[in-house]
Amino acid sequence: MKLRHVVTMMLGIAFTARAQDPVRLPGIRVTADVEPPGPNRIAGVVRDTFSLAVEGVEITLPFLQKRAISDSAGKFRLEGVKPGTYDVRARKIGYAPQIKTVEVDKSGGIATFELLPRMATLPVAISTASRGGLSGTVGDTGYRAIAHARVRILGKSDRGETDSLGQFFFPVGAGRYVVAIQQDGFQEKIVSVTVPADSGRHMTVLLPHYNRTVREAWNVADLDRRLALRTNVGSWVFSHEDLEKFGFDWVTDAVDRGLGIAGAKNGLAPGCHATLSGGPASVELAKLTIDDVETVEIYADRSNAQRVAQRPGQINNIGGPKGVADSRAATRLPLTNTQVASFYNQGILPPCPIVYVWMR
Repeated sequence: MKLRHVVTMMLGIAFTARAQDPVRLPGIRVTADVEPPGPNRIAGVVRDTFSLAVEGVEITLPFLQKRAISDSAGKFRLEGVKPGTYDVRARKIGYAPQIKTVEVDKSGGIATFELLPRMATLPVAISTASRGGLSGTVGDTGYRAIAHARVRILGKSDRGETDSLGQFFFPVGAGRYVVAIQQDGFQEKIVSVTVPADSGRHMTVLLPHYNRTVREAWNVADLDRRLALRTNVGSWVFSHEDLEKFGFDWVTDAVDRGLGIAGAKNGLAPGCHATLSGGPASVELAKLTIDDVETVEIYADRSNAQRVAQRPGQINNIGGPKGVADSRAATRLPLTNTQVASFYNQGILPPCPIVYVWMR
């Protein structure tokens, strides 16, 4: 009798524990074909790389300024689309964006997307400060202050270090600034910020742990020199704030606008690559939305960029990987790291501009 009670009690405990465990419901796996769209429509479905439906994806057709949102089954429709060839774009935070070229005939068109999940970034938080100038707090992703992090305003002479609380301050006036934050063993951050005339700005920056290669360590020094020497004739720079203010969704739209402002004769051709975060990695511009982009540098022609690179002696004490002056300042060409992007841009007409995209 006692044994029976013990067994019953143990089963009851096990059942209760089992009932309290959270149950993960399976996602909707999309295996069926997309239903026929019908005339003047684009129908489609959005999956992730595990073939699970993705809800809440923004689907846009920029040429016709049309927009749709995928439902719980990942399906969407775009109405009023005449026969032709269109670029349809899909984006959702937490996934890499995609562009698909869709042919629409008299029976409509079909678009299927397979989005790659990715880790969310840690964007810099910028807030208004009653004290004028530019201040900030630097920490790691565990919210611990980072002391002695190197902070400098690129293209200017302002530079310094964080104190024991991870804080810094520059008494700058109103204007647009690009700030670099570096510390050994951490991923460097490039932050674009606008300081208004009536108040200051405070930024909170979290640096992930990261070991840079020697080649990557000079990227910020190259950016520093380019920003100091460039002019708005033949080049343009967008901050993240600018990208939002102009209402851009895709970086290609920003590059097209920047080329026009810089006086370029041609717009951006399909397939052009940009140098990613200073290089040597590259990325196809059409794959980037503005969500993860901090700054975009646009050089309308290579000769303009070469002139920026080859003017020696304009900046003293360009900081190296550990804040040491860069003795190569008079000879190093910042275009070295564009070689990967240039490889992909070969043969594209009109020729691709030189573009640097710095991620948040």
